[in-house]
Amino acid sequence: MVRRISTYRLVQSFTAAIFLTLFYFSISPNSSISLPKYDPLGRPYCERSLTFVLSDHYDFSFQILGLVNAMIYAEDTSRSFFLADKKWNYGRWNSFFKRLHKPSCVRPEHPDMYAQFPSTPLGPDELRETEAKFKTASHVVMDQWSWHLLDKHIETVYHNVSHSPGISAYENIFKAQERVLRKIWHINKEIRGLIHRECDLGELPYARSKTTKDNFYIALQIQRVNHIGKYIAAAERVLERIPEIRDEVTVFVNAHTNSSHARRRLMKRRPDWKVFVSFENDFQFRLDDTASKKNKQLMAYDLESRVDFGMAHVTDITLLAEADHLVCTFGTPMCRLVALLKGFKKLRSTTSIDRKWFPTLYPLNGYNEVYNPHKAYWNKRPRLSDGNGKKGGRKGGKKGSRKNGKFRGS
Repeated sequence: MVRRISTYRLVQSFTAAIFLTLFYFSISPNSSISLPKYDPLGRPYCERSLTFVLSDHYDFSFQILGLVNAMIYAEDTSRSFFLADKKWNYGRWNSFFKRLHKPSCVRPEHPDMYAQFPSTPLGPDELRETEAKFKTASHVVMDQWSWHLLDKHIETVYHNVSHSPGISAYENIFKAQERVLRKIWHINKEIRGLIHRECDLGELPYARSKTTKDNFYIALQIQRVNHIGKYIAAAERVLERIPEIRDEVTVFVNAHTNSSHARRRLMKRRPDWKVFVSFENDFQFRLDDTASKKNKQLMAYDLESRVDFGMAHVTDITLLAEADHLVCTFGTPMCRLVALLKGFKKLRSTTSIDRKWFPTLYPLNGYNEVYNPHKAYWNKRPRLSDGNGKKGGRKGGKKGSRKNGKFRGS
């Protein structure tokens, strides 16, 4: 005999099952936390947010670059942007940047609501799972462990690989960074004029067509100068110490060659230059042997010529105020910026250099290395010979060969 189940008991069983399921999820530690729409003060909670963490573990420029990319990422993903700090010196920020406007909504207070990278190394599978969680999470925290996700986003969305190799492929990246920098960058009147002057000197010839050279130039600077923060932190101290600095600026040339014949020829043609030799393999540098020990001690080196993964570095910028001579390379706008800002009487820069010889030099100014690293570009660009005719893109031939050791493009 088949026993029939009444409709009442069937509905009762379904109700009990639903109740038990909801009760299980309510006590489960892995359950999602539902937030009220408003905090105790009546402010609405953000539906999606990004919190960027500043810390003293990295230099100023690296964090500013991450900050700019984070603000772009927040705009692209419709997230409210928040800035957090861990014992960070806001004095440097207030001197050169505007205060960020806080969103009208409030971040969730519960830590389980945030997606944050662990501070321990992750395996390939764990890394993929964590990155996928970041993309779908409503609230994320960006710190030094997760900044590479910002680079991936910028590279994927804004890098136009359809363009020919060169600066045009990065145009959209610059425009996005410029849009963000307009909101936070506060440019001093003197510095703005000097930035325009740098553009006119030919450091950034493509920037002449930009209506906002200021922010465009700073965007490029943040991209290519890893220690720009040292300049920003020390600029005001340099200005205070300017009476102690001699009014002489010496051109400091990075010949980027190991050919002794090429070096002697360069020194003979330009005896007033201080030749500085870099070795491409291990990035070790040494001053020209003819320089005296006394001069080595007196000179403060603002070296923007050590290349690391295509980026240029500035070192010892704080020594500028203590030096008897300022030594600037062709690719050091920061050094010349300090010199021009204080009105040195003697400034020998690229404006007084014979243009016939200027293209033969190889300035490590970060622009060519980062944005034109392709061999096809180097084939067209004249540079100093290395003595064996192989470096610089063009092989063999009379110019730059081992036999005559001439300059390329001379």
